[in-house]
Amino acid sequence: MKEDFFNFMRNEILKKRRFNAFLLSVLTVFFIAFISCETNDKDAVRKEFDPSKEVVITGFSPDSGSARSKMFLYGENFGMDTTKISIYIGGKRAPLIGCDGECLYCLVPAGSQEGTIEVRVKDDFTEKSAKAENRFKYVSRTIVSTLCGYTTSEGKYEIKDGTFEECGFGAPYWLSLDPKNHNHLFLLEQKLSLRLLDMEKRMATTLVTVGEANWTQPRTLAWSLTGDTLYVANDQEGETSVGITMLTRSTGFKVPQTLVFYRNINHVSVNPVDGTVFYSTWWAGELFRYDWKQKKGVHAGNNSLLEYHVMFHPTGNYAYIFSPWNSAIQRATYNWKEKTLDTPTTFVGGGGDGYVDGVGTAAQVRTPYQGVFVKNEKYINEGKEDIYDFYLIEAGNHCIRIITPEGKVTTFAGRGSKGLDNNTWGYVDGELRKEARFRDPWGIEYDEETKTFYIADMSNHRIRMIAMDE
Repeated sequence: MKEDFFNFMRNEILKKRRFNAFLLSVLTVFFIAFISCETNDKDAVRKEFDPSKEVVITGFSPDSGSARSKMFLYGENFGMDTTKISIYIGGKRAPLIGCDGECLYCLVPAGSQEGTIEVRVKDDFTEKSAKAENRFKYVSRTIVSTLCGYTTSEGKYEIKDGTFEECGFGAPYWLSLDPKNHNHLFLLEQKLSLRLLDMEKRMATTLVTVGEANWTQPRTLAWSLTGDTLYVANDQEGETSVGITMLTRSTGFKVPQTLVFYRNINHVSVNPVDGTVFYSTWWAGELFRYDWKQKKGVHAGNNSLLEYHVMFHPTGNYAYIFSPWNSAIQRATYNWKEKTLDTPTTFVGGGGDGYVDGVGTAAQVRTPYQGVFVKNEKYINEGKEDIYDFYLIEAGNHCIRIITPEGKVTTFAGRGSKGLDNNTWGYVDGELRKEARFRDPWGIEYDEETKTFYIADMSNHRIRMIAMDE
């Protein structure tokens, strides 16, 4: 009994101590908040914008940087109302983060090469401005940005045409530039439609819906050698299903014509040199080439992979073959005489899904879907035979990888902002590896003329860009 009594008393004392500690902490926080508010009120009065005085910039830090760099502007008579303050760096409006009347905190906007710095402050009747004596040294860098698309703060999206500022996307996942007009980027929306992004007019329009073309799930796009016909692969059950659709330039790519009736065609590709059309079906992993004389597909091989894509090298000498449901990147030599692909061998990965940079089978990939060959100037200067790297989108790893001709795999972009949370996915623009994040990116295309990558960022419902921030 005595022991129970002492245990009871000890627990009661501990409860009182905890309560007193809690009460003290609450009072402390309240006191600090009260003093802080009082101090802020005094500062607000003391540092409020005075329209009878000039705005002055006394300095800024740092004196150089790139887009999204943090900058502090020092001076006088800025005021503390951020709605009345505008900052321009190189003529570009800079996002204002905060101010205390004598210091402004902002981010350097992209394209601020001119380097001039100006602050404008206005009230209902007066506007004052000041320019810094020195210029900011802008350093261009390659960054990830958003071309178009959006979600609300609640994560909702809307599928609609319109300007890049207002258009919306559902599930963008395959991209292809018009070979005759690089201002036109064609886009497949999963189970929805074929759309066109006009970079010159900054407009998104729907060309063909799944209902109009009798598609169930349009998978991939490919261009004829002339660049006047766009092929669309459709994955659908049934021997008589629409398998390959042709859309021609003369009809504005709006009138579907069926080239092949066959089931479950998940990929179409064209050898970029001889123009042979290939298509694959996940049914038994069969590969076909289209015979224009016989007007039908001719068996061109099998693969242990089921749903797979065939991406031809610009020389047409070989192709990479891979499936989103397999961790291996295969390589197959093109047989020019037979117009077939030789038996493929594993080139990269194959050891199971994962994320490992490395060489050959030591590397790991997850959910590869689309890739593009990109010319490497360094290889040209070195006199290498193969001058192209392969940039591969990986939905499962939320990133873009680079595969060299020797099979070395590195990460190009994505999986950044490590201090944000423990996720590798998200929606963050900025520096390729330190900041940028994607969420289930499925499509990638490259414009060699402008050195710009386009990314179909499916679960972010946006089209992203990777380019120099000029």
